[in-house]
Amino acid sequence: MEAIVKVLVCGAVHGQLKALLARVEKVHKTKGPFAALFCVGGFFPRADKTLDGADPEGEVLEFLSQKKRAPIPVFFLGACGHGSQAAVDMLSQADNNITYLGRAGVTKLDSGLSVAFLDGTFSPEHFSATSSHGVEATSGCCRHYTHEDLAVLKKQVSDWEGDIDFLLTCEWPRGITHGVDTSSMPGFDGRMGSEQIAELASIVRPRYHYAGGQSLHFVRAPYVNPDRGAGAHVTRFVSLAPVTTQGQKWLNALQLVPAADMTPDKLHEIPENSTPCPYDALKRSKRSHDDADVNAQSWRWEQNKRPRIAESRLAPGVVKDKRKTVFVGNLPFVCSEQEIRDFFSQVGHVVGVHRTANAEGRINTWAFVQFSTVEAAEKACHDLHLAELNGREVRVDKASQSAQGHKAGESVEGCWFCLSSDASDKDLVASVGRDCYIALDKGPVSDHHVLIIPIEHYPKTVMMPSACYIEMERYLSALKSAFASVGRALIAFERYLTLRKMGGNHCHMSVISIPQSMAERVKQAFLDKGREYHLELTCLPAMEGEKGRESLLDIVGDEEYFAILLPDGSRMVQPLMRDQRLPLTFGREVLAKLLGKPQLADWRKCTMSEEEEKVRAAKFREMFEKYDVVQNE
Repeated sequence: MEAIVKVLVCGAVHGQLKALLARVEKVHKTKGPFAALFCVGGFFPRADKTLDGADPEGEVLEFLSQKKRAPIPVFFLGACGHGSQAAVDMLSQADNNITYLGRAGVTKLDSGLSVAFLDGTFSPEHFSATSSHGVEATSGCCRHYTHEDLAVLKKQVSDWEGDIDFLLTCEWPRGITHGVDTSSMPGFDGRMGSEQIAELASIVRPRYHYAGGQSLHFVRAPYVNPDRGAGAHVTRFVSLAPVTTQGQKWLNALQLVPAADMTPDKLHEIPENSTPCPYDALKRSKRSHDDADVNAQSWRWEQNKRPRIAESRLAPGVVKDKRKTVFVGNLPFVCSEQEIRDFFSQVGHVVGVHRTANAEGRINTWAFVQFSTVEAAEKACHDLHLAELNGREVRVDKASQSAQGHKAGESVEGCWFCLSSDASDKDLVASVGRDCYIALDKGPVSDHHVLIIPIEHYPKTVMMPSACYIEMERYLSALKSAFASVGRALIAFERYLTLRKMGGNHCHMSVISIPQSMAERVKQAFLDKGREYHLELTCLPAMEGEKGRESLLDIVGDEEYFAILLPDGSRMVQPLMRDQRLPLTFGREVLAKLLGKPQLADWRKCTMSEEEEKVRAAKFREMFEKYDVVQNE
């Protein structure tokens, strides 16, 4: 059963600890227990910045002297105000149940909740200055945050595994009220808030964003964060008034299951009253403002300037494919997109032209042109290189096909699947070949659930060297024979993600055995589940070797994809465009439902103890030994 955690959040304390903790203790006894209290906004008594270094005064002294202790763990921001510098140092050494979160960072509490935080408010003077604490330090008083504080937080968010439950800040994000009726909010200024906090919220994508900085209580309707491939989820923004503010709510109680313990379906539920992400409108507005500034300063070349254009789109249903794309250089400024299309249509069908403007708003002299076939792209490089277009000789070369992130083929420290990495679980390895290896899955859907993984760090099967791909097929054939010997059929799937962390995606193919009696039902099960996510899976006949890989590549191009190998050797594939949502658990969901055990869709509910894993690995090695490609070379 999922563990529910109760927490309290309050607005700026401004030194009124007695009133705050008296209320907290009462609520804790009547509606608790609560695991924590988060305080956003100024924590110490208001004062000019010159008094930050004064001696602490007021109610905080009783906690500094350890005469009093908070009834529940208190985590606060707003380390500025009268005596704040000394108080922060003293609080860290006292046993008072009160903790300063720090300048910036991400932390996980004992309750399992993950909390991202940024202390201070925006000041142009302080933000651009280089602070003395460096990008690794996150302690010390914080009246204003710097770009280094933001760098610390962004780095920790980038390295964080999983979703973040809370983002705590001392000021509002700019644009949070976009699309919201603010007529009933007295004294509200729509320009309030920080663009830095808005950008941060877009990156963190928290489930809850609590902020201080305004003397009012405001709860925004949930907004939907853009889907980054693992499914969209909503953020709930809440502003709380300073403690004891009359007529405004300043203490909020809520209960939730930590994101780390939630099922994907629950985490990605979208409430009916949800709205689009408000920061998208802010970005569009900023771009328009920037364009206006550029145009105002461009009088020197106004006579020759062409209108700025947005990125050209491919035809509907066409995936990006660098194999079918050429780079075109030395284009005339006055050359239109239609003229580029007409010029390249000499050698084949053009499905898209990508040409943008530079930072000053002037059209670039280069573009990318994608054809419908690889042959047409190759012909363009051969026939049209240095050909004349509108009086200029254009350069035509193949588009770069380098992988995103880490260089393909190099091992990456910290990657779970690189055998040379300390992070890989070598106890689960069942067989190691020349280019690939087999490891047992940590959250198995069935007794025979393994992964085939290239030893080197390749992002997807369609980018592997030929020898690696052939060995993976040999392992698939061996596993199919091993499963058949115990009356079971083989199903395999691969999900390619364009990840940026840890060198990008390390390809791994999930291979699972199912009862032979279910083999004919697998295809329809995937088709039915795919339609729930508006997918139209393409079916491919059984093909081996490079021919099979080329057929897959022709469909997916450079896009993310989900590919399935069916028991009869045929395949299904779905390229995943930027606007398509597909849960990471899609393959598991289908097979878990087919096996009559839908709970197995969540791998965390399938994990075993270390001893159980060792027993399972030994049994699999014994079963597979006779068919192992390494043993039979």
